[in-house]
Order: sequence, then C-alpha cells, then structure tokens
Amino acid sequence: MSKADCQLEIPPVKGLSDTPINVGRHINLNCASTDIEPNFSFKDAHFKTDESTVNNLKVFSVKPSDGGKFSIDFTFYTVGKHQINQMILTDGVNEINLSALSEVNVETVIKPDAEGKPPEPFGAILPITISTPAYYFIILLAVVISAIIFFIFRFKRIAYYRNLKSKLKMYASPVEPDMQFYKSIRLSEKINYPIDKLEAAFKLYNLRAYQIPIFDLPNDRAMKYFKRNYPQYKNTRLVLHKLLGEFEELHKKSKNLTLEEKREFVKKLYRYVESHKGINP
Repeated sequence: MSKADCQLEIPPVKGLSDTPINVGRHINLNCASTDIEPNFSFKDAHFKTDESTVNNLKVFSVKPSDGGKFSIDFTFYTVGKHQINQMILTDGVNEINLSALSEVNVETVIKPDAEGKPPEPFGAILPITISTPAYYFIILLAVVISAIIFFIFRFKRIAYYRNLKSKLKMYASPVEPDMQFYKSIRLSEKINYPIDKLEAAFKLYNLRAYQIPIFDLPNDRAMKYFKRNYPQYKNTRLVLHKLLGEFEELHKKSKNLTLEEKREFVKKLYRYVESHKGINP
C-alpha cells in the first residue's frame, strides 16, 4: 500500500465558518507521495469504505499533478469528528494510505430530533438508506409525471379523432356527394343563395368527398386534418382553404351582398366540385 502526506484545506465560503464545517461542504486534501503505483487510476479514485461508512464520504474529483502530488476534492455527509489519517484512497485495485495531522469537525444546520440525535445524511425511506442527493429523485419524479401527462393527452387525442371519424358515418347517403351538392344549390337558389346555406352544402360535399370532419373542426384544424390524412391532395386542400376563407369574408358583409355577387361565388363552388371529385372518384 502506498502512503501520502496530506495537508487539509477548507476553501472559504462567504457567510460560513471554517470550524466547524457544515455537512456537504467541499474540502480539499493536498497530498504528496513518492511511491504511488504508476498505474493508479485517479479518475476512478474514491475513499475506501465499509458498510458503516459507505454513506459518510463522497469524492467529487481527484486531480494529479507532477512530482507525485494530487488534490482530493471531497465532503463528509455525517456529523462528528473525522480523522484524516484513517482514510484510504483507492481506485478499486491500488490503495494509498492518507496521513495528515488533522481532524475535521462536521456539524449540520438541521436541528437534532426530539431524542437529541443528529439527522441521517438523507433520512430513510422504507428499509433503504438513500445516499443519492434528493434533487435526483425530484428530477426523476418530474420526468415520470411528464411522461404520464404526455400519454394521457396522447390517448385523449387518439380517442378524439376516432370519435370524429365515427361521426362521418352520420352523413352517409346513397346519393353521390356532387349530386347532393347540386341539389342543395338549386334549393338555395330559390331563396337567393343564403351564405349559410351555401356554406353548409359546400362543407357537406367536402366532408363526404374527402372524409374531413369539417363541421366539428375550425377551418385551419380541418385543413391540418386533411393534410395529415390525405397529403396527396395538396392542390385540392389549398383551393378548399381559400374558398373557406372567402366564406368567412362573405359572412362579414352578407347584408351588402348583391345577388349577382352571390351567383359569381356559386360559380366558383361549381368549378371546385367539378374539378375535385373526392378520394374515390
């Protein structure tokens, strides 16, 4: 076993005293040795512990330098007095016995319990003593909750769109979609083409021809649905989106529309229906 002489260094922290130090505060051991094993792995170095001290210490880093020198950045997780000359640094194979004429007195800012006993490093859950910092469990809990919320919304979204598809069956008819549209337009002609009647007939045609739940979705979302389910009908989707926008404008000025303006718009609808025959032409 190699040996090393060490000097204790407590990095200053504003507002904290150096003696005694608090649980979890960083401490440095600046060590030097002349007989360190050449294959000693400083990146894997940690303090040798047993079952009674496994939760007492944590090494943050060990930085070697020239001339057999190295510095250990570590902390104590238990209160009380700790003898530095009883500590052993190991990489799992090789060991270095640390020697220093120093004693570290560690206290906690948490008050003792009712029996006057100091608190455990992180308390206990069930029969297991946790040596992992609590924020790891907070992060894990947040990830789990986020995943649950994601899947809940995902399943609700799937159920919602399945319900929309099932509603399409309500509009089934032995009459072809275009013939049903022409019939509705002829009926609306007798009452001077009310815009709401024209829009209902036009939307019903697209619902049946392209299986779009256009009555249950706002125009923009209906177009996203159209794109997601039938991306090959891009030109149809663009023309449809434009006509739906024109319906919105016509509703705003419906009181001032002339019969001739309505007839011109109906011609646009006819051209659309004649040019875009649906997903099953």
